[in-house]
Amino acid sequence: MSILTEKKDLEAVIEEVKSWDFVDQNRIIVMGYSQGGLVAGLTVSERTDIERLLLIFPAFSMPQEIIDTYKNKEIPSTIHRMGMKIGKKYVTDILSLPYDVYEEGSKYKGKTLIIHGIKDHLVPYESSVKLSKMYGCELYILEGGDHGFTGTKYDLPFLKKSYRFLEEEELEDMVKRKKRILVFSSVIGGLLIAILLGLIFTGYYVGWGPFNKMSNIRYRNMEGNGEEYSVKNVEPLESSPLEGMNICYLGSSVTYGAASLQESFVEFIAKRNNTTYVKEAVSGTTLVTTGTGGNSYITRMKKLDKEAKFDLFVCQLSTNDASQKKPLGNTDSQDPTEICGAINTIIDYAKDTWKCPILFYTNPYYESDIFSDMVVSMKEIAKNKKVGLIDLYTDKDFNNITDIQRKLYMADKIHPTKAGYLKWWTPKMEEVMYEFVSNSK
Repeated sequence: MSILTEKKDLEAVIEEVKSWDFVDQNRIIVMGYSQGGLVAGLTVSERTDIERLLLIFPAFSMPQEIIDTYKNKEIPSTIHRMGMKIGKKYVTDILSLPYDVYEEGSKYKGKTLIIHGIKDHLVPYESSVKLSKMYGCELYILEGGDHGFTGTKYDLPFLKKSYRFLEEEELEDMVKRKKRILVFSSVIGGLLIAILLGLIFTGYYVGWGPFNKMSNIRYRNMEGNGEEYSVKNVEPLESSPLEGMNICYLGSSVTYGAASLQESFVEFIAKRNNTTYVKEAVSGTTLVTTGTGGNSYITRMKKLDKEAKFDLFVCQLSTNDASQKKPLGNTDSQDPTEICGAINTIIDYAKDTWKCPILFYTNPYYESDIFSDMVVSMKEIAKNKKVGLIDLYTDKDFNNITDIQRKLYMADKIHPTKAGYLKWWTPKMEEVMYEFVSNSK
């Protein structure tokens, strides 16, 4: 571990966050404590995609301490520092820095706030005085505060100042209800609570990570997620062409039901039509496979039971591929790193493995040139491969709803509420599924 490896990790986190379709890419904040503050400052120094930066007792003075201690000296393989054992790379990376960290960090031109305790003996507050002058930003001093702001008396002023900085623009345009994501830089020195709070924040606001279910707290209060729209209150149909079928659904947040307390069209169709199902859905994932595969559609599909008996395979045309600007490719592509290639790979694998009819579905219309191109390509692939398509995107009658209905049906431009699934999506999807299944016999 070193500040350079942590910088690389934070860069990867930022790029991942930017790829999520529910994140406003113009409103990403980076926050760092202690060494995490140094790493955060160096990471965003020349980036233009970070809206603001919050540094808490940032350890910009630390590299010079390391240089003064180890320059022109033999560096041991392990070093004990602040109660931790670290490797030689920690020192060599600092000695190899081609810049002054204060000058490098101050290249960042976004809005910045620095908070520091005046009695910090690990990172002298004078370091932040210097840094704030170079950034041209506000320095908020906690009188009596040490490194970590020990003592509950500092909690309220620290939290108030941080909250006001993070949310000041949000208060101004709350009507627009834009979302933002707060990225927490890693922290050295035992401030694991910051990481925990970051995960909780992410879970609550965007429904991702180990605390993803916390987003339900926010979504539960939406009118469209009222109890009257719940699956448990849905009556089964007297008869259905889908009755008794076992359906496999592959997708991401829309299939999952990320904004509807995890009740999506999957559960509504199952209850109304007396079907069983497998729902393989993970928020934020793509059709396209890159690197080792991760949680892409293809990777997760290939982990499904190959001996399962599926009567129908339904796959989501992922909006994440559009938001992440994945390459489209040609409609005959077999390259899984391209959108069309991934679609063809999914179709071929599902046909060969489960030998059942295959049906894709799109989102309703929203402004996206890339997703529009994806739908056009999907139509051609569906025709060539003889698979079905529930095209909600270009269906003008389907998309002709009032603003009042849209507010009830959609939590945002991508994700439906329970009411949206029940009253808008499910009836149309069932209509196409009935015809497709009948024609497939």
